[in-house]
Amino acid sequence: MRTGPGRAPASTPRPFWRLFLVILLVALPCALATGGLTVLATSRIDPAERARPLLGDAAALITEAFPTQVLQTPDGTHTLTTSTPATVTPGFTPEAPAARRASALAAITKGTVVPWSRASHRIQDGTREVAVGISVLPMPPTVGGQLTLVDGRWPTGPGEIAVQAGVFPDRWRTATLALADTKTPLRVVGTVSATPGLLASREIVSGDAALAADATTQYLVLRDTPMPWSEVRSLNTHGLAVLSAAVLNDPPPTADIPQALRAVATTSESDILAVLPWVLAAVAVSIAALAGIAYLVWRTRERGRSMPVPFAVLAAVLGVAAGGLAGVGGAWALARFGSSRLPLLAAPFDVPWLGVAAVFAAGFVGAVLAALWPRVVASGRWVVGLLVLAIVGGAAGYGVLSARVEGSAAAARAAYVPLTSVGQSIVTWDPDGLTVDTVLRAIEDAAPGSRVIQSRIVPSGELFVGGVGIRRVPVAGVVPPGCTPEQTITDRTPVTTEVTSSPCRRVGSAGALASSSILALPVDDIVSRFALTPEQADVVTAGGALVLAPGLLRDETVRIMTGVVTLDGTTGTLSAPKDVKTTDIPAVELAATPAREALSLRSGVVVSDAVAAELSLPTRVDALLVEPAAGSPAISESVLAKSLEAVAVGDGSILAQTELGYARSDRIVRFGALGAALAAILVLALSATALGLARRDLGGDPDGARRWWSMSRAATTAAVAATLGLGVATAYLLLRGGGLGSVPWVFWALVVLGPAALASVIAGAIVRSR
Repeated sequence: MRTGPGRAPASTPRPFWRLFLVILLVALPCALATGGLTVLATSRIDPAERARPLLGDAAALITEAFPTQVLQTPDGTHTLTTSTPATVTPGFTPEAPAARRASALAAITKGTVVPWSRASHRIQDGTREVAVGISVLPMPPTVGGQLTLVDGRWPTGPGEIAVQAGVFPDRWRTATLALADTKTPLRVVGTVSATPGLLASREIVSGDAALAADATTQYLVLRDTPMPWSEVRSLNTHGLAVLSAAVLNDPPPTADIPQALRAVATTSESDILAVLPWVLAAVAVSIAALAGIAYLVWRTRERGRSMPVPFAVLAAVLGVAAGGLAGVGGAWALARFGSSRLPLLAAPFDVPWLGVAAVFAAGFVGAVLAALWPRVVASGRWVVGLLVLAIVGGAAGYGVLSARVEGSAAAARAAYVPLTSVGQSIVTWDPDGLTVDTVLRAIEDAAPGSRVIQSRIVPSGELFVGGVGIRRVPVAGVVPPGCTPEQTITDRTPVTTEVTSSPCRRVGSAGALASSSILALPVDDIVSRFALTPEQADVVTAGGALVLAPGLLRDETVRIMTGVVTLDGTTGTLSAPKDVKTTDIPAVELAATPAREALSLRSGVVVSDAVAAELSLPTRVDALLVEPAAGSPAISESVLAKSLEAVAVGDGSILAQTELGYARSDRIVRFGALGAALAAILVLALSATALGLARRDLGGDPDGARRWWSMSRAATTAAVAATLGLGVATAYLLLRGGGLGSVPWVFWALVVLGPAALASVIAGAIVRSR
């Protein structure tokens, strides 16, 4: 510091504190980068992490058995049956007990096979019935890494069960429980905790195989050797879909995946590698500019002497090390204590060591450049450029992420929920033991005067399967061109890699409409629900149909058949329909958008109630659509749920949902906005403060106005940089295809302009006080 006549030399910070400043400016970008990469790595759940709860210590899990050979992806998420009969597994038949099937599978897998059956039941608790799932497997568990006994003992005897800790009421330990349908007595003998992802929220465990009769069974394969992809493909020829721990940990190359499934096979590309170059560039440039300012201040205060090389190297090493530890530690704390608010961080904590090492290298390079050429990297232009770059990157990144999250959520919501459905509640329930009239009375109690629309469906023939013995049931369906009415019920054209759907009896699958299903609604609701044009509305009002599935029209009409079939309730076999009658009715076709598919309950054809009655279609009520009375607000979901719960025969047997329109769902972005705001304040305040101090020490301020000039310049630098960044980021977002309506203006302004203003005040105050 320069001193005037009669003044004592001004005190200056000791070299130790200047060294600490360098370390801090090096550590800050490293901490932000390593913390962000660690959070990103933790939030990514790979197939191995997702399947580990299901497998435990097992080598593989046989998830399903088919009568034909199958094709599957390595992670088991996609399975395709073929028309080739499966290779016979000696001793394995669907009718055999689970233990016998497990023994048959053990012979071809060369290991110990443990059956794992899961069934849905209702447990009678006094006067109430509670819907639960029951997992039945040998007790005590022979597969490690899945269940842990918290207290009591394992349920090994008949009717014995163990409940999940903290899920079911404590009084169940002494209550008299029984299965609601068979009255089989149950007794709680223990409490267990399960690996996250293993059990459903309301699922209990038992070793009593009788509780899972006719249930879905999977098979855990225990053996000392891993199961390679070649063996999985061999088991596929037996009709078995298999999840192998070895394959999940080391997926096969794309060339070894069946051609028909390569497009949907899970890729192993890392999101971290895509953003890593940008992160490294930002770290190197940020540290070079920030540390360069600190080195320049050192040289000025030490009358032209640069920081000694050992000090510079030490500062660089300590800075990147401290930053890395702080970033990883902060990410761990966020995952440890914030996973309840951010479910994505509940995954196993994962540190991307390659990315962290790359950040360390980039930070060290930036610090060395700053030490070698402090005057170059710490010039005013570089600092302003850095600030603009930081704000542009942060604002653009946040803007794009937030807009994508909000835009995709809004688009998905808008796709499935048209404007006409806003304010409407939908009530669905398990029809066993609960009549429509009972549900209607509960709705009237909760929302007096509300309008209730009964949504009726005519399911495809196979959905009538149920009961026991031989019985006659009415059926109906849509007859596509080129098909006979009988084929719409009995066509069993196999699905292969070449033929992906049955041509005449298209009952639908994931991503496909059920062409043979028909939905019946009041005609006025069809017009409003599907937003029909006047011409389309005239067709439906005059007794026509609305067609959503392609390939059903024939000369602007659709053919509907009715008849009676004989059903074997035990085997589910349907006879050819008798007393067949076909009717061609006028029809109008609409493109099957996601909204229309959802509103049609995935049925291919929609008709009015009057048409359904005229054709004697065998309809059943599938849902109740509840609209509030005119002038009344939307029905309270909690009030409606409470009223329905009073008549429910099981906690999970009835469901009410009220559509309130789109609401922001980007909680993860908003939660992260706080961290982004704090980081922006630190970067802007430190940068602007360092720039102001450096310019003062270099003597670049006009005489007589040094402090005010430095203060205003430091404050203006942060504010102008943030404003420029906001403008450029907005332009970038719009060029990437975002509309003005999708820009999160309020949150964006809070994250960008708010920290910039606060940083300006901090920088100006510090420079003014110096």
